[in-house]
Amino acid sequence: SSPVAFDEETLVDATGDAVMMEWERPLMEASADVLCGRFPHEWCPPLDGFSVLNVGHGLGIIDTYLRERQPARHVILEPHPAVLNAMRRDGWAEVATVLPARWQDALDDPRLRPPFDAVFFDTYAETWADMDAFFRALPTLLAKPHGRFSFFNGCCPFNPFFHAVSCQFIKLHLDNLGFDVDFVPLKVDPLPDTTWHGIRRRYWLFDSYHLPIVRWKDPAP
Repeated sequence: SSPVAFDEETLVDATGDAVMMEWERPLMEASADVLCGRFPHEWCPPLDGFSVLNVGHGLGIIDTYLRERQPARHVILEPHPAVLNAMRRDGWAEVATVLPARWQDALDDPRLRPPFDAVFFDTYAETWADMDAFFRALPTLLAKPHGRFSFFNGCCPFNPFFHAVSCQFIKLHLDNLGFDVDFVPLKVDPLPDTTWHGIRRRYWLFDSYHLPIVRWKDPAP
């Protein structure tokens, strides 16, 4: 793994690109609400005593929100040594099952124990082929019929047209795998230029975020 640098609001890779930043916090909170059933959407009824899998810890923003929602079982997949060191320092192994592995290598780990009521996916430096492979693993990972899935939707973040195209492509792809998908627009407050100080590339340019909500088709009432 390439080196990363931390501060309280930013996780940056060795090239100066941001892996995760504090401005994403409202989006992570909304994603956690989707997963546990607090988000105002008909596909998001409350889940009590739910199990959740998070792929990619980063700054730990969404995992913190998930802990606040008191899952019965919380599993985190995180491969990066520096992030794992920070997780040990912050005591994550005491409140969740932390598997120090890439998700591709963890699918057969007996500690994973799928399926999960909720799954979130937010990795870094992966390709569409990796995301496609994870989507294809969802039928094994996600509990049926009530399970729900979301991911950080940073697809094609530099062009709104191609971002919209990517959302539609993902929707069609997951439809073929047996899932319904909705993208709910959330307002993103203007980010001052100082947000990107020290960051090589500004990776978000839009004033809205399309929050993914994914469920099995035709869930039982």
